Parts: sequence; structure tokens; C-alpha cells
Amino acid sequence: MASSPRSPPPAPTPEFEISRQSRLFAALSKKVIDLDELRMLAAQGVPDAAGVRATVWKLLLGYLPNDRSLWEQELAKKRGQYAAFKDEFLTNPVGRKSATGANRRPPQRKCRAC
Repeated sequence: MASSPRSPPPAPTPEFEISRQSRLFAALSKKVIDLDELRMLAAQGVPDAAGVRATVWKLLLGYLPNDRSLWEQELAKKRGQYAAFKDEFLTNPVGRKSATGANRRPPQRKCRAC
């Protein structure tokens, strides 16, 4: 069997694309976002305009709640968690060396008779 090259799918008409984008923006502008509707719209692609794609991903991954009134509070909480993790896991090697050097005990010698 010889395989025939597939032609790419037809490009959506500009009217359809504008309609899809307007439905996506309308879904994102609701007070409580319907995640099933957003998932369906995002499956067709999300424009990368004005941070829309990032917001859609944050919603679909559960990083942001679907209630828009909670976004500021949740983002402040997440930023605080990030700062705490950064302080905990990322250390300044220079500061760490000087801090551990001052508190370091000399190595214990093994017993010569042992």
C-alpha cells in the first residue's frame, strides 16, 4: 500500500477564530469560571495575548481557584510559599561557607591504639 501525503487541516476562518477567542474571553471574565467549558475551549488552542494562555493553564492545573474573587488572596499565598521555598532550598554558597566555617568543630582524631 502506498501512503499518500496528508494535507494539513484547513485553517479556521477568521470569523470562527474571532468567535472562539471571544468565547474564551467571555469564559474567563465570569465571576466563577466553568472549568469544563474552559477545558473545551482550550483544547482548540489558546491565544498568547495579554497573559491569557498562562491564566488558562493556571486554572486548568488547579493553581488558581475558579472563583475570580479569590485570585488575589491565592496568588499572595503562593508567592509567600515560593519565597519560603526559595529561602529554604536556595542558599548563598558564600554565606553558607562563612556560617558553617564559624560553627565547625575540628575533626575528631581516631584513637592511636585502635
